Amino acid sequence: MWNVIAHAGEGTSSGLDDHMMDGGSWSGYGGFTMLWMFVGMVLIVAVVVYLLAQLAKRTDRSTNNDPIGIAKSRYAKGEITKKQFDEIKKDLK
Repeated sequence: MWNVIAHAGEGTSSGLDDHMMDGGSWSGYGGFTMLWMFVGMVLIVAVVVYLLAQLAKRTDRSTNNDPIGIAKSRYAKGEITKKQFDEIKKDLK
């Protein structure tokens, strides 16, 4: 009688329960799926960093492209004197 009770549910379990009880994974590939998830995350982060770097470069280039803007920047940094700045302005106008 104990043998009948012990084995009563054997034929009713699904294959999914047996697979998971054996230490299997849902994908069937084990760590290979985790590797691709990691590679995907690294690629996403790399693309975001690349796009931010390109945006920063574009912003840097767009400032002071005109000659007077460059002269103003150089004057503000102390690279040229007021007299030189006024001469540059006069020459450009």
